[in-house]
Amino acid sequence: KQWYQRRVAITAGGNVTKKFSSLFKDVFVTETSPTMRQRLQSKGFTALEVENWSSRTYDVISCLNVLDRCHEPMKLLEDIRDCLTPTGGSALVALVLPYHGSVEEGQVWQRQRQPLPIKGATFEEQLSSLVVDILEPMGFELNLATKVPYLCSGDLQARYYSLSDCLLSLNVGPSTTSSKGNSIGSD
Repeated sequence: KQWYQRRVAITAGGNVTKKFSSLFKDVFVTETSPTMRQRLQSKGFTALEVENWSSRTYDVISCLNVLDRCHEPMKLLEDIRDCLTPTGGSALVALVLPYHGSVEEGQVWQRQRQPLPIKGATFEEQLSSLVVDILEPMGFELNLATKVPYLCSGDLQARYYSLSDCLLSLNVGPSTTSSKGNSIGSD
């Protein structure tokens, strides 16, 4: 049974996207890596250019472990908010906490150009700051927040890392105005 019309997975690895794809009529993905984009297309997904995904609206947007790995996470959150369908659109966002934003370019890690202004040292303090200081002022409403383990591929020091992921279910609040001047959310 298809529950939704359109979904986009931002920087999708493919496995999670595939598991949920049967719930949607149309599934779109974005990916910065040309090799990964080709792999996703070979699995039957419609790959959108990273620069152009935000020209559409979606019932569900998933952004799993991307906010700490892109240069402008605040802009990405604004785009997510602006691209959710006006009534009933949901975002599923995952972010490793404690937050350490950096971007891999080739074999070099760089600081984010626009890091999230998250305050606090612990998982709980940073989750509170993320919701109260960032998401709510942007017009998001929190439906659910949970802490889940996130196993990340390793490096020369360790085969893998076990991190703490914050998984959030978000909606756009009533009478929120997007940066494009559109009224989003239900009245």
